[in-house]
Amino acid sequence: MKKLILAIVVTLLAIVSYNQPASAQNQDTNVALQPVYQAYFTLKDALVASDGKAVQSAAESLYKNIAGVPMDKLGNSHTIWMNLKSKLNFDAEHMKGTNDIGHHREYFISLSKNMFELMKVVKYGKTVYYQHCPMYNKKKGGANWLSLDKAIKNPYYGAKMLTCGSVQETINNK
Repeated sequence: MKKLILAIVVTLLAIVSYNQPASAQNQDTNVALQPVYQAYFTLKDALVASDGKAVQSAAESLYKNIAGVPMDKLGNSHTIWMNLKSKLNFDAEHMKGTNDIGHHREYFISLSKNMFELMKVVKYGKTVYYQHCPMYNKKKGGANWLSLDKAIKNPYYGAKMLTCGSVQETINNK
């Protein structure tokens, strides 16, 4: 009888954990991707400061954090993560290999585009601003980035044009 009760309890726990609500799965996903998001914002801040060595270090951290995402914690967001992981990895890998700030800024364009796609689906837990600089990458319509601050601090020009840009979208990730 004890074995039967134990089997029933184990079965019920398996069913409950398998059928957890989307909010619980999103919460797990949020936790799973926190290191990736934090490394992105550290990298962005290093670009604002035009510090090539700090960008290189932050890109190394981002690269490691991308590789370290626990796949079993992604829940419903596993597919979107798998679609973007290699793109994020590509940019982080190219940025970690040099301290050339111009090179970093070129790869930051696609890194930011892909992080935006990810963050629209997998929440960060804080309000995030999708910002745009019309001057950098002008022939292709400018360049975007994500920021935790509404005030513009342009990672593409640093001190040269620190406040060039505008908020394009607010992502309420709370």
